[in-house]
Amino acid sequence: MYEELIQRAKALDEKATPGPWMWDMRTAHHTCQLVTAHSGQYYVMQFSRWGMQDACPEFQRFKRYSGPVTERGGLGMVRADKMAKSYPGKEHHKGFDDYIDHPDAVFIAASRALVTELIEAVTALQSENGSKDKEIERLKKTVSALVSDRARAWAERDAAVEDIRFAVVRDDWCVLCAHYCIDGKPAYRPGEGYLEFCMDCGNGCRHFEWRGAQGGVNMGVTIECKKTGRSIDLGCGGFNNLRNKVAELVGNPFAEHYLLLSEPSVMFMMGEARKAYFEKYDQETEKLVTEKKVHIKIADFLYQCDCGGKIRYGACKEILKVIGDYDDNILYGYCGRADCAKFSDFKAILKDCVANKSDMVWS
Repeated sequence: MYEELIQRAKALDEKATPGPWMWDMRTAHHTCQLVTAHSGQYYVMQFSRWGMQDACPEFQRFKRYSGPVTERGGLGMVRADKMAKSYPGKEHHKGFDDYIDHPDAVFIAASRALVTELIEAVTALQSENGSKDKEIERLKKTVSALVSDRARAWAERDAAVEDIRFAVVRDDWCVLCAHYCIDGKPAYRPGEGYLEFCMDCGNGCRHFEWRGAQGGVNMGVTIECKKTGRSIDLGCGGFNNLRNKVAELVGNPFAEHYLLLSEPSVMFMMGEARKAYFEKYDQETEKLVTEKKVHIKIADFLYQCDCGGKIRYGACKEILKVIGDYDDNILYGYCGRADCAKFSDFKAILKDCVANKSDMVWS
């Protein structure tokens, strides 16, 4: 809609005598002209006697109707009746319902409706921009909340690390693997909640308590389209690899920044050093979002908590734009399963969410 309006306005503006224009009213001489407010006041329109009781406008004729007025080649003022033409389809009314076939006359007649249309278009665009500004503010608050959630998640992980260190010092090993306790003894159960935490294995490890996810909680991740139910299952490592791949597809400098989170030196950073590092890291993240090195909706997906989160279909659409035709044969899901998740499966979920305007959730 806007493009057609702009092209129509451009066509009128290009041929009309370049503005700005001004009225030159001389009551002492009984003359009135519309002239340019530049280039020595070229006449745009003036009036001359027409019969005994009327006046007729005159317009400046040029050799060409484009470019600066000083380069158009003025041919003098011509009375409007010499340029009269019938409106298309009204040729039988010639001499009664004619129009003035001159760019300035056409510009003047069209301006009444055109200005109204332009005002409506600008008002609509301002409204759209206002909505976008509100969405940006909402997403900024979301990112801020995600930063807080991530800080909490890291705190839980720090607690787990400290607990593990405590257990090792006391020589009290607890199993963090695919073993469950059956009658107080570890036993392997294929396909059942891989990487579950054994809270009480019966081998003297009762002192250990992980302050993050508790026993019996599945430590894997399920990604799902809320409306269609299409889903994939991944381990935490697989989900991390999947999000790392999306960050890589966004490209540098954001990819390098995001992949820092997987560096061992960062993962095992503790105390004040960790706090100082992530204050600086978060500032850089906000800078990259502001500079549009990464879309804020993609950052929303990448920085939400591993344990659970959701994004809207608009964010899914932005991720699909970044992914493009990319695919690989990496196994992001559980290797022992026939439906082991691949990148194409993740992409299918994104497409489902976009097609059905659905949230994508993971837990």
